[in-house]
Amino acid sequence: MKTIVFGGTKEQEGLYRIANCLFEVVETGELTDCDVHLVGTYKKNPKWSQFREQIRKAILNPSSNVSIYIKEWNYG
Repeated sequence: MKTIVFGGTKEQEGLYRIANCLFEVVETGELTDCDVHLVGTYKKNPKWSQFREQIRKAILNPSSNVSIYIKEWNYG
């Protein structure tokens, strides 16, 4: 299963990866059979609308297996 970390900034993504020992993280792509971690100020990321649509499609796809974890904070 793939792990995707999507944050407000690359620094937030990096800090989250280190804090949670997520070393094998892939860039965003097709969201099937993956864990998605939304971190930091992810809603302020300019790519959020596009990524949110990918998540929506994955959730509606009965053959996909997607878990979503949210760790939101308002700094950094």
